[in-house]
Amino acid sequence: MKTIFSFLLCLIFTASFAQTPATPIAPGTPKAPEKLKFETTVKDFGELKQGIPASFEFNCTNTTKEPIIIADVVKSCGCTQPEYSKEPILPGKTTTIKATYNAAALGMFSKTLTVKTSTGDVTILTVKGTVVAAK
Repeated sequence: MKTIFSFLLCLIFTASFAQTPATPIAPGTPKAPEKLKFETTVKDFGELKQGIPASFEFNCTNTTKEPIIIADVVKSCGCTQPEYSKEPILPGKTTTIKATYNAAALGMFSKTLTVKTSTGDVTILTVKGTVVAAK
């Protein structure tokens, strides 16, 4: 009897922590508006010559009625360097996040910058391409 009671107690305990499946989003359901809207989040450099760094500026606009601060930009590796302003982005104003890839290693690459804002939003920016030998 004690074993059955223990089994039922474990079963109830386990069931109480079971995850419920995510509710699917119906097609056509509008998503929340972006607070910091990027013109593009991916830059394909195509072919780059080895040893010649390449840069791209991702443009973004504050679509809210409050200032937004880019709190941090986290790079996926040391081969990509971000540059960005620490000043608040006023409503309706635009700023840039510059990504520079060093193009040191031959071959295909895809590197990310994770942009974190004062509103808690996170955006992933990607630079990609192929580094070829310089002739």
